[in-house]
Amino acid sequence: MKEITARLQQQKEAEEKRIQQEKQKREKNERKITQIAVLTGVAVLGVLIALNSMFCSGEPSHEESEQGIISPQTEASAQKEQENGSLNTGVSEGQKFESTDAGMNEEQALGPADPWITEFDSHVIGAGDQYTVGLKSDGTVYAIGSNTYGQCDVSGWTDIISVSANAVHTVGLKSDGTAVAVGRNSDGRCDVSKWNSIVAVSAGRSSTLGLRSDGTVLAKGASKDGQCNVFGWNQIVASSAGGEHNVGLKSNGTVVAVGSARYGECNVFSWTDIVAISAGEDHTVGLKSNGTVVAVGSNRYGQCDVSGWTDIVAIETGETHTVGLKSDGTVVATGANNEQQCDVSGWRDIVAISAGRAHTVGLKSDGTAVAVGGNYDNECNIRMWTGIKLPKYK
Repeated sequence: MKEITARLQQQKEAEEKRIQQEKQKREKNERKITQIAVLTGVAVLGVLIALNSMFCSGEPSHEESEQGIISPQTEASAQKEQENGSLNTGVSEGQKFESTDAGMNEEQALGPADPWITEFDSHVIGAGDQYTVGLKSDGTVYAIGSNTYGQCDVSGWTDIISVSANAVHTVGLKSDGTAVAVGRNSDGRCDVSKWNSIVAVSAGRSSTLGLRSDGTVLAKGASKDGQCNVFGWNQIVASSAGGEHNVGLKSNGTVVAVGSARYGECNVFSWTDIVAISAGEDHTVGLKSNGTVVAVGSNRYGQCDVSGWTDIVAIETGETHTVGLKSDGTVVATGANNEQQCDVSGWRDIVAISAGRAHTVGLKSDGTAVAVGGNYDNECNIRMWTGIKLPKYK
């Protein structure tokens, strides 16, 4: 009897092993199919972006075209054409696109974040257009500067783990995966109250992005140039909203972009080995895993002159300048410096940075903050801030 029982048990275990092997084989095949589909999608997106850029970015020189950087002369020509109404942006006058939420259920709760999600609460300080916000360690938020549109009305916010500021609106991510927003809302960029399962937020000039725990992205706001057409994005680990374009970093280190490409700011399809991204007004910057930086788009003020940077651990883009945090806690900057927003060479012990329209802010390891640049609305008066939450980079 015992021998029969033992044989039956062995047969049962063998059958369970066979079933498990078949299941693993099916899952492996499914993953291969998914990877092929993703790579195909990236390739198609790259072609579309390239075609879009050919018609949207003017006529740069051969050298500039290879680098994806538009010269001041080409940019001036493009701006003149735009003013005269002759610049072909690929979008008809007044044409609008549906934001990504239209094709997705923003109220549907998702499970825990997929393992490829890397960005949760790394944004603890934000520089907007003449205002600054800072996330305190208790989950409340500081704000100072221009409040024309209510972008500084964050005194009632609680349980916040990440903040983002841009032109005239501010977005906060709560620990329960929901989002809050204040400021100008004429185009719906602040309509994020129904979002959930969010792990990162980004405020652009006219749009807001929310990265979900499944690696997809939601978008709200203006989309005249298609900057909110992110419904096809997947396996995204970080997103950044710019002027009239938005970019996303995929888990394989490549980058996707939608929106205006008139200055080449969306020419990112060839980038590889990227670990962080930032979208400016008309330029895009990427941080590579070796600590170097790449940039495309408008370079009228030298905001894309980052080829010599090394040992960088974080990047931020302002309207017309770019800032990089080095591993030793110092900071580098390039681009417009008309308000001394790039005068950061004396900063030390910095752990986080943010760039606004014409000012730059830095968070020190002791939770205090420093700022340089335009101070028209006291946006740089943050030296009295204490207890700012230190960033987490996962």
